[in-house]
Parts: sequence; C-alpha cells; structure tokens
Amino acid sequence: MSKSKLSDRQINLFLVVSAIAVFAIVSLIASAEKALASGVAFGVFGAIISVKLEKKQSWRFWAAISVFALAHIVAIVIIHFPEPRFGLVSLPFALVDGFIMWTILSWIEKRFAAPNEAD
Repeated sequence: MSKSKLSDRQINLFLVVSAIAVFAIVSLIASAEKALASGVAFGVFGAIISVKLEKKQSWRFWAAISVFALAHIVAIVIIHFPEPRFGLVSLPFALVDGFIMWTILSWIEKRFAAPNEAD
C-alpha cells in the first residue's frame, strides 16, 4: 500500500469530522434541526461514497449521487423540521434514506452497467 492512499480508518475519521463540520456550519446559518438533518444526510452520502469507492470512475454513479444530493438540499431548505423532543430521532430516517439510496444506486449499476462491467 502506498503512503498516499488513505486507510479505511482515516476515511471514516474524515467522514465523521466532515459531518460534524456540516452540522456546525448549518447550525450557525439555520436552525439546529436543519443542521441535524444536514449532518445526518452528509454522513449517509459519505458512507455510501466511501463503500462504493470502486465506482468513483462511473459517471452514472456521480450523476445519481448529484441528483440525490440536490433533492436532499432542496428538501432540507423547504421542509420545516420540528424541534426534536428526544435524542436520535433522525436515526431511523437516516437508515431508511440510506437504504433507499443504496438500493437505487445498486439498481442503476446493474441496469446501466457498461459491457465491460457486467457480471
């Protein structure tokens, strides 16, 4: 392994620090509820991208991620999030959201695979 390649642990640490930074920045310019939604969404996107790193050369993957990201940004801006009454209220939504994105991305990969990428 070359020294320039990041380890999985470094990638995961970067992902956590980045999600915290997104939370902090959004909480300064919007509400804490929008910051929580933004941080969780960023974490879900980061996890999917880090797991599917082998697909980073595929324009279909990045097109789908871009569409999902735009949809999440619009939803976070438009939706009024109520103040959470207890902790980890967003975790079930993040899991469902991540599962839906993962399923759609996997379907896109299989459905629109290039001839040399087919199983």
